[in-house]
Amino acid sequence: MTRRDGSGPGMVAGRLAGVRPFDWFILVNIALSGVMVAAVYYPTLGGHVGGGGRYFSYLLLFVGLAVPVWGWLRRFDYPTWLLVALEAGILLHFAGGGLEIDSLRLYDQVFFGVRFDKYVHFYNSLVGALGVRSLLRQRGIRFGGCESLVLVSCTLGLGAVVEMVEYAGFVIAGATGMGDYANNMQDLLANVLGSTTAVAALRLARAGVASTAGLDAVTASED
Repeated sequence: MTRRDGSGPGMVAGRLAGVRPFDWFILVNIALSGVMVAAVYYPTLGGHVGGGGRYFSYLLLFVGLAVPVWGWLRRFDYPTWLLVALEAGILLHFAGGGLEIDSLRLYDQVFFGVRFDKYVHFYNSLVGALGVRSLLRQRGIRFGGCESLVLVSCTLGLGAVVEMVEYAGFVIAGATGMGDYANNMQDLLANVLGSTTAVAALRLARAGVASTAGLDAVTASED
């Protein structure tokens, strides 16, 4: 049934049709960030940051940065696998800061001599490099033999932005458990390893495709 103002099921469906999967991805994660701050981070860390208002300002900083970035990035199409992989990285981040094992955050746990947060940085940088490649390809941008360098550089730049946001959170909210200078450098090193692993996998995949194509050409000529 259509109302006098033209609204109705058809208009609602039309509006929803204009919502892209990436829009839902951002909205869900902004809401999830709010829930995590209110239900997990503030109750466990609020006593160390001089009051809830300062800690919630960190969330506002995140949202303030996410909204303009969202407006720019929503023009692209994101394959389902990429959104799923990005979501897995976000959930790993929330688990690292929110779960505790023997009164120690998961982020501070050490596995095989490496802190858990370095694994998260490695994974997110790997996925980030693949995501940057996807965006560049959609814009028709190719760098030929320099593609690996560009992907690693872009991913490291994004990682540096994340470190700056964490630093801003430290300045605004006080002791947020972000770590010291050495921790920041280790995070960036993990980003290097993750992004280079991504480009190495891409090169191996291309080599495999080229080898298969060459084998098919040889087989066809023999026939």
